Amino acid sequence: MKVFDLKVTTSIVVANMIGTGVFTTLGLQMQSVQSTFSIMLLWLAGGLIAFCGAICYARLATIFPRSGGEYHFISKIYNPAFGFVAGMISIVAGFAAPLALTALAMGNYLQNIVDLDPIFSGTCIIVLLSIIHATSVSKGGKAHFGLTILKIALILFFIVSAFLIGGGESGASTPAKSFVVTELFSSNFAVALVFISFAYSGWNASCYIQEEVKNQKKNITRSLLIGTSLVTVLYLLINFAFLHTGPTDQLIGRIDVAHVAALHIFGNNGALMMDALIAFGLIASISSLIIAGPRVMKVMGEDHQSFKSLALINSDGAPARSILLQSFIALVLLLTFSFESILLYVGFTLMLFTMAVVFGLLLTSFRNRSIKLSTLQIVSGIVFLGINTWTVLYLIYSQPYESLAGALVIAAGFIFYYLFVDKKKEVEEVGA
Repeated sequence: MKVFDLKVTTSIVVANMIGTGVFTTLGLQMQSVQSTFSIMLLWLAGGLIAFCGAICYARLATIFPRSGGEYHFISKIYNPAFGFVAGMISIVAGFAAPLALTALAMGNYLQNIVDLDPIFSGTCIIVLLSIIHATSVSKGGKAHFGLTILKIALILFFIVSAFLIGGGESGASTPAKSFVVTELFSSNFAVALVFISFAYSGWNASCYIQEEVKNQKKNITRSLLIGTSLVTVLYLLINFAFLHTGPTDQLIGRIDVAHVAALHIFGNNGALMMDALIAFGLIASISSLIIAGPRVMKVMGEDHQSFKSLALINSDGAPARSILLQSFIALVLLLTFSFESILLYVGFTLMLFTMAVVFGLLLTSFRNRSIKLSTLQIVSGIVFLGINTWTVLYLIYSQPYESLAGALVIAAGFIFYYLFVDKKKEVEEVGA
């Protein structure tokens, strides 16, 4: 059912990207990197990586025009087992974990206004939006587009206010450290880039819903490139606004960095108003994750008899069971894990599988000479793989436990596939 036009599809990409990361990760980055120039370079590098990835995914979407994202691409390029594990990782690390993180971030901002436990408020919004999207695809898409427009307007208002009103008291606080070139090649910079990569994750969102997009071939490519470019510009501006207005010593280690910056722009009452608007804006991110993630489960259900119930849709075309399962996983993560541990795990595992997809594009072109790649697509693939490989190696060195956790989950996915998945019913062309 083709229900999403270009504006809604692009809004899904934008809302998937502008979520927890931009409002929460700056304080975590500043625990290891405190030079303003280095931090801005991190955000620019993140945008470059995301745009290179978007170029490669856009080409793959024309080669393998089916919903499912990494699950479908990797199944087609490599083999069904690898694709299955990629699908499981997408479900948990790509959607359920960010869903939990975004709901928790929303709760943290909301707690500055009303005395509500962040976990409780996060749980409530996940349940409410899951019910809405499990009921109607078309109404959910319209509501999502409206939420995304409001979110962009909020960010633009914050940016303009930061530069027009200024930071007030920030000059009396600890200044940012001076830039040192060697910092760019340190493990601290690489780990900070993992946080940045999480903030940019979602640039591939429209690939998960390909079969529901109108004028699919053109609009998938347009949504990826327009959405990623728009978010990169907004990220650079809003992070510079945070650094311009928020004192360094007050930003380090904080999750609600926008609250700190707003406090120095608007004062106490204005900061509370911004907290309310940011909490409301994060609802659009939660909505986009609930739209995109279950489509991976739906495609896996179509391909594997063991999960056929996840492929079922209601009369309005919504994969209700998949939506409810993803929300259940997100709620378990929300109730049991810390913010930073989920963040590092997500960043590590998502990097590995997006790298596998981008490498797969180059591999597919090499195997099948009829599939031509432009110079831009080849260079984008090389840049994407090079920077991410460097980051992953540093992360394994400096954060071995989080990296090991990601590796163990991947290994468990392969074991589960070979023990429990009914391989006789797999779609014949998967892995071809």
